[in-house]
Amino acid sequence: MERYMPNTLFPYPDRFIELCEQKHGLGFSREFLDCANRKLTALYEKEAGCQVDGAVFIGIVTPPEDNFFLQTKWIVTQFSSVIHVGPDKFPATISWQSKSNRMYTIGDTNINETDIEFLLVVDGM
Repeated sequence: MERYMPNTLFPYPDRFIELCEQKHGLGFSREFLDCANRKLTALYEKEAGCQVDGAVFIGIVTPPEDNFFLQTKWIVTQFSSVIHVGPDKFPATISWQSKSNRMYTIGDTNINETDIEFLLVVDGM
């Protein structure tokens, strides 16, 4: 049964994981995405000044409109995404790094949530 996590940026995390595997060949772990979901939802709510609800969520980048990327520069890793706000969608970049210089990958299952930091950059919002 697919998990539903209301009022988060990834309300259907298992579906996001499945689509990333199908469309881009990327293997996100549940643990990594759950951590990202908690941290990014809190960050969005703090920065936007409003609660996340069913009208705000993160989706995957799909051609032909957007080019997908996953890249690492030194200890910062980032990937392209899309944030949906109501009927609109905006290109977004999700980045993360660790305080301890540990290299976290999207497939990691042992995530120290006090060590990892996420950043969400949304274009045009």
